[in-house]
Amino acid sequence: MGVETNFFVGAYAVIKAKGKIETITKKKCPKCNRDIKRKGELFCSSCGSRAEDYPVDQETIYPNLYDLIEKDEDKYDDVLFQTNVEDQDDEIIVIGNSSVDNSGPKTNSEYETEIKKEDPDKYVANFKNHYAEILDFLSNHPDVESLKVTFGTILYYS
Repeated sequence: MGVETNFFVGAYAVIKAKGKIETITKKKCPKCNRDIKRKGELFCSSCGSRAEDYPVDQETIYPNLYDLIEKDEDKYDDVLFQTNVEDQDDEIIVIGNSSVDNSGPKTNSEYETEIKKEDPDKYVANFKNHYAEILDFLSNHPDVESLKVTFGTILYYS
């Protein structure tokens, strides 16, 4: 299994997601204070008391693009591509999954491109127009704090 490095120049969306705090618990015997380590064990093997859950830690879980579109997956699957899917933070960075969205400059055979002063605004507008439906869906999603379309470069792995 290999990793491919990708470089993207163009318009993309940055989605700020709301995290959910989850409590991590362990089972413990309330009588003899013994940790219950076996999965599914309900009673203490030393004294026979019923094991109880106690909180150990808390972590914030953030959704990724595919969690957000899960209910409408048939409609929105493969429309956008999340470049930072392995990251577990509140920022989701997505690029268009289409070669005809006009959201970035085209490169010539030598992988060179020229970006004029007016191009970034044009590419952002093209991205917003081409992906208007899914961007509207995501910006109104209850687990999304904000959505911003911008222009820039992204280095990502796939």
